[in-house]
Amino acid sequence: MPLDRAGRWLVDETQPDLWLYTDAESFVAGDRVAFRASCTVDTTATLTVTLDALAARIVHESAPFAVGYNAAPAEAYATGCDWPVVYELTVSAEWPSGFYVVRGTAAGGEVVGEHFFVVRPPPTTIARPAKSANELLLLLSTNTWRSYNDWGGASAYEGVREGDLAAASNPETGMSIPFEDLMRGSHHLSFHRPISPGFISVHPDAPRAAIPEQMPPRGTAAYDEFRQRHRERRQHAEGLTTFYFATGWAMYERHFALWAERNGYTVHYATNLDLHQQGEALLSSYKCAVSVGHDEYWSAAMRRAADAFTLSGGQWARFAGNFMWQIRLEEDAEWAGDVESAGTAAETRWHQVCYKYDYTADPVYGKRRATLLKRAPSRCCLE
Repeated sequence: MPLDRAGRWLVDETQPDLWLYTDAESFVAGDRVAFRASCTVDTTATLTVTLDALAARIVHESAPFAVGYNAAPAEAYATGCDWPVVYELTVSAEWPSGFYVVRGTAAGGEVVGEHFFVVRPPPTTIARPAKSANELLLLLSTNTWRSYNDWGGASAYEGVREGDLAAASNPETGMSIPFEDLMRGSHHLSFHRPISPGFISVHPDAPRAAIPEQMPPRGTAAYDEFRQRHRERRQHAEGLTTFYFATGWAMYERHFALWAERNGYTVHYATNLDLHQQGEALLSSYKCAVSVGHDEYWSAAMRRAADAFTLSGGQWARFAGNFMWQIRLEEDAEWAGDVESAGTAAETRWHQVCYKYDYTADPVYGKRRATLLKRAPSRCCLE
């Protein structure tokens, strides 16, 4: 994949490449899914949509459609790509709630782009009586996926101010760099861009991250051996994004979903944005909601919904990592606004906002929904 270290698309006509994304992350039966794409050559392409489940199956195959080159904006990570729609489909009522992998293949079959969408439970589900104990709502950690997605030049961790993460790996200087100084990513991340390789699928040899209980001291033979093993493992991850092992469907939620199906659970799917918009109404007909893997970034609305659900007797099974950053989910480029939710996912262009250690630069600092550590009541008003 021709991406540089920071996730910027390197256009090389000798290595044709195809990228794509959808206008929203989740849909229900009857919704139209619009696909936007760009390819380094003018050609035709086809789309395949696969339900990624224990009994995986292809649910849609497109006829060939035209696709050409559309440049990515300089700050695509924050502004989105705004590429033209190249194909649309309607979500069938026969498609169950699930995680759907989208693969676009250019003519000749050698140029493949990958994305996803979720079919969430239909609105009628909300009005039904509470489900049985073996029916779970899996809340995908899409806010965290977005935070680590570096497509377009930056993630929440690096890309905007260069060099600090590289300096941290220097044994001579790295230990003296304060952790907060390493967070040199973007405060604003767009939903409307492709996703870097490794979050949706990985090749069979891609290693999972494993850190020993205690790192060997720097400068010792044991540390050198550890670093060498780490380098050898990373060689198997060639072509995947830097943070593929930190979050994403391929490394985390997928493993749980297959295990749950194998053990007789019925799994329904929703995204973090679904929880943000629908709140407790999304959760109310389930006895148990589940978070898996790395579920670090939450909006205030998400947290209120989760609290109300558990206080009313609902169960939340959290097989997930740190619950750390409060974010805002805002419409379009109105980054300084105070948007709670508006319209539907399919109608609204969303951005994710999190200032992290730069919280005093947040335009709403000292007001409502400033974006910083969840447990920092002395710094601002958290909800």
